[in-house]
Amino acid sequence: FQGATVGGGAPGDGLLADIGGGSTELVSYQNGAITSGCSLPMGSLSLFAKHVSGLFPTKEERKAIRAHVEGELEKARTAGLRCSHLTGVGGTIRAAAKLCNDLSGADPDNRVIPVGEIKALYKDLKKGDQDTLRQILRSVPDRVHTILPGLAILTAVLRAYEVETVSVSTCGVREGYLLNRVMGVKGSHE
Repeated sequence: FQGATVGGGAPGDGLLADIGGGSTELVSYQNGAITSGCSLPMGSLSLFAKHVSGLFPTKEERKAIRAHVEGELEKARTAGLRCSHLTGVGGTIRAAAKLCNDLSGADPDNRVIPVGEIKALYKDLKKGDQDTLRQILRSVPDRVHTILPGLAILTAVLRAYEVETVSVSTCGVREGYLLNRVMGVKGSHE
């Protein structure tokens, strides 16, 4: 949390999301202090393995992924919790930012991605046509099979928490460890 929020230019209030291959961690915070957190047993790779038979999920497979994700979010989230800002960590959010920046012509180092661009990206990639495949292979080839399941998680989180702004953290666990253990910087959540 400490490393990711420092590296994400995160405001004092928001939601930290780490969408990994096998799990998704969500941490809400106010005034820089953690208010709640959960680890959900779903990630971009585990959803792909469980629900997708080919390279891209079919319409029916996407529906199954969406139902799975929404079910997990409903079990985990506090009713009515709203976090206007999301700071993202992990491969899915970095890949989404890279694709959005490539498609919009933004600076490749841009770390603030409009929510509308992320939602539009997911909608466009769901087509699964040759142009989609080329764009993924050009921008994020290592994510070709997991980008859609990862975006299904991300867009569901954006909807569930009514997120308005998204930033991509350049830091994470390693940097948090360094801040805490090596440099002695204590977070307000301790």
